[in-house]
Amino acid sequence: MELLTRLRAERRLSLVLVSHELDLVTAYTDSVQRLDEGRVRMAGDDMSVATQLP
Repeated sequence: MELLTRLRAERRLSLVLVSHELDLVTAYTDSVQRLDEGRVRMAGDDMSVATQLP
């Protein structure tokens, strides 16, 4: 993750992170989309989406 974070900053890249680990997601992302059965159910800044119940 450290390498991806560095490359993201240096090269102004976007990062798509797929994970069930909300701590990891909130540490490395600016925005989050929560999916349910392949459909976006919630979207927003990482903390507001990560702390809401599904």
